[in-house]
Amino acid sequence: MHVLEIVFSITLFAGLAGCEGSQGPAGADGQPGDPGAPGDPGDQGDPGDQGDPGDQGDPGDQGDPGDQGTPGEDGEDLRFLPPSDVYFSTAVTNNSGDMQTGQYGILLTFDEGLDPVDGGEDAVVVCERVASPPEIDGIEREWEWGGFETAIDLEDLPFSYWDADTATYIEDPAYDGGVAEVDFKCAYDDQYIYFRASWTEDGTTVPNKGIGENREFKRLKRSGGAWINGRDAAVDGDTDKNEDRWYMMFPVSGTDGFMDAWQEQGCTLLCHTSEYASDGSHGRMRTDDPLDMTDVWHWKAARGGALGYTDDQHFGFADATNGGWNGRYGDNGDAPYVENPLAAGVPTFMRVQGVADRAAPSPIFELDLFDPGLAWADGNTIPGVFVQVPAGSRGDIQGVGKFDAATSTWTVEQARLRDTGHGDDYQFRAWTVD
Repeated sequence: MHVLEIVFSITLFAGLAGCEGSQGPAGADGQPGDPGAPGDPGDQGDPGDQGDPGDQGDPGDQGDPGDQGTPGEDGEDLRFLPPSDVYFSTAVTNNSGDMQTGQYGILLTFDEGLDPVDGGEDAVVVCERVASPPEIDGIEREWEWGGFETAIDLEDLPFSYWDADTATYIEDPAYDGGVAEVDFKCAYDDQYIYFRASWTEDGTTVPNKGIGENREFKRLKRSGGAWINGRDAAVDGDTDKNEDRWYMMFPVSGTDGFMDAWQEQGCTLLCHTSEYASDGSHGRMRTDDPLDMTDVWHWKAARGGALGYTDDQHFGFADATNGGWNGRYGDNGDAPYVENPLAAGVPTFMRVQGVADRAAPSPIFELDLFDPGLAWADGNTIPGVFVQVPAGSRGDIQGVGKFDAATSTWTVEQARLRDTGHGDDYQFRAWTVD
């Protein structure tokens, strides 16, 4: 290098080092700093005012059904409970429709912890549950009925009786009704109730009644060229033909006064001995209020009993214009018999066999209209009643009776559903109080 070039280079460098240079471009921004520590929370503000309620929303969809709940305990089946106790009345008639020997205010209890009580109106009949039903045939079998029996003393309960000599009804006679006592048994199961009664005919002072098996009712007999009803008077020395009978009566419904009085007075509440029907017949049985009613089990040796049935009836309200003072009514349905009344002095019916004597009841299929043109003669007899199978509420009760001629003793057995579902019957239920 030349000396001149060296001097120039030194001079130039020295100039540059001594002079202030121009502002250079700005440098790039630096990295952000670390975040600061969080500040302390501020004070809680005051709550705002309550807002107005919003509009009612639409109902939601039906939810799914919940799970099945636990089954409740089984209720009591009233069929398997003993029926409630009840007071009843009973009566027996010996060849008569109007001369009762009976008893009222008898307690029928289903409490087998009690003992039977013999006697009159204070008697107690204990009804026993049985595993097998007794056979209803009028034949005593001790083992069928359990161990309870009650001897019920009977009292004379006369209305009046027909006196053939004077052709009038005699009221309140001094008479012996012919039956002093009836022996009672009762049994039941889940469906049925059963009764057995046994009584001995031991005498009577009323004319023409007699002692023995009386299965005829109003038999018609030709005598002196005319037809005579055997119930109204003795015919040719015969006794009356008015069948042997047994009653039981239970309260169905009534006013408070009637139901309360029934316990003490029983069927005597129904007796009205001074009232006579338009046909002149004896005193009537009836209630004094349309609300009062009693169930009547009326076993009749001819009318129904001859076919194995008890006539199911009831006593209700009657007055001069309703029933002609006669408050005895048949239950709804067909009776177990059809009577054969005299009309204009001749029978209404005869047997299809024609002139073929028979005084006892005949089955309904033998019934025919009476033919006066046949060769009827004195001494001929025609049944006063034709028997048939009853129907409806009137046919609820089976009843069979057998008579022991050696001892003059009747044994009658009956059976009926505990609850018939009929409003004219007493129901043997376990009555509950709500």
